[in-house]
Amino acid sequence: MVRLVAEIGCNHRGDMAIARELIGVAAKVRRVDAVKFQKRSNRELLSPPQYEAPHPVPGNAYGPTYGAHREALEFTPDQSMPSCRPAAPSRASPPRPRSGT
Repeated sequence: MVRLVAEIGCNHRGDMAIARELIGVAAKVRRVDAVKFQKRSNRELLSPPQYEAPHPVPGNAYGPTYGAHREALEFTPDQSMPSCRPAAPSRASPPRPRSGT
């Protein structure tokens, strides 16, 4: 069985309401079976100079440094998705076998 997973990544910008909206759009419009988020530890991922450096495009920054910008895109450790339930099985037709295989 093929399952379709939508990659939401950090497009929620740390906002649970945006995350829920993206889940709803993925489920209703694209009929995905699941969504996937990313969670990073920016202090471990970036060196101290990288973390403290200004964002390369200040107009796109969500914080005064690149590290602060990256932190603003993350959920906090206290945030979770407790109200989420597994998606209903996909209504999409299963893939057809290729001819000659």
